[in-house]
Order: sequence, then structure tokens, then C-alpha cells
Amino acid sequence: MQLTLDITTARAVTSAWAQAPQILLEELETGMGSAVAYLLRETQENTPTAFGTLRRSFIGQVDVLQTLSAVFGTVSSPLPYAVPVELGTRPHYPPLEPLISWVEVKLGLTGEDAEAAALSI
Repeated sequence: MQLTLDITTARAVTSAWAQAPQILLEELETGMGSAVAYLLRETQENTPTAFGTLRRSFIGQVDVLQTLSAVFGTVSSPLPYAVPVELGTRPHYPPLEPLISWVEVKLGLTGEDAEAAALSI
């Protein structure tokens, strides 16, 4: 995803900052909230899913640091496998039980058929 920031009004922002820094910080927080909400929605919609655990784990957060006059926005997941799903991993063989569960959900197989399909992945 590519995000573009238009800085053609940088002088106006600088002027507003000098005149009313608190109001500008509140406006930046509102804008960041909109950006985080958009990114959160797009992330959730584009996350591959079997059970939906990863998709539901994403959270968006906006932080205002008054001392730095800065606004930060993050979208993250606390799950340890979120980054490997996003970036991929080195070749490896995953544990069999989660694969069997995935096969049951995605392929509708059960018992020995599910295990055989999981082993062939």
C-alpha cells in the first residue's frame, strides 16, 4: 500500500502551529484517527483467514505526545505469526495439527482424509 502526503500547504500548517498549536494537534489527531481506521479496515479485509483469529487481532491506535507535539498512528497485531503471514518465512514444515484444522475448515475434509490432505500440503 502506498500513502501519499500532500505538503503543498506546509506554510499554512506552520503558521497554524505558531498561532494555535493545541487546535492543530487536535486536528492532526482527528486526521490520524481517520487514516488509522482506513488502514485497519484494509488490513483486516486483506488478511488471509481460516478461523479469523489473525483478522480479529488487529488493533488501531492513535497516540498524541504533547511534549513532542507529535501524533502517531499504528495498526498492529499481538499475535506472533502476524509478521510471518505478512512477510513470509523460510521453507519449513508447519505443525500437523493446525494444518489438519485448516483442511477441515477450508476443504471440508475430516478424519484420515483431512490428515492425508494436511500431510500433502
